[in-house]
Amino acid sequence: MKEVIRYKCGYCKKVYANKSMTKKHESICFYNPENKGCGSCLYLQEDYSCFAKVDNKAVIDCLNYANRDEVIEKLERGDKL
Repeated sequence: MKEVIRYKCGYCKKVYANKSMTKKHESICFYNPENKGCGSCLYLQEDYSCFAKVDNKAVIDCLNYANRDEVIEKLERGDKL
């Protein structure tokens, strides 16, 4: 038996055989909040449609992006959006 090392994206469930491919994926991952993609956006609905009415479901640097975690934190603190 041979031990195998795998690298997992820190934002989604994708797994890669080498570290460089994982880093490359993370730089475009839709679940990475830094990318302002659909996976971490407040407007993504359960059926994967966009509440902000963005037609393309695979968007990076979306102009309508609202980070769901940041918005929830602000609401919980009572801050204005």
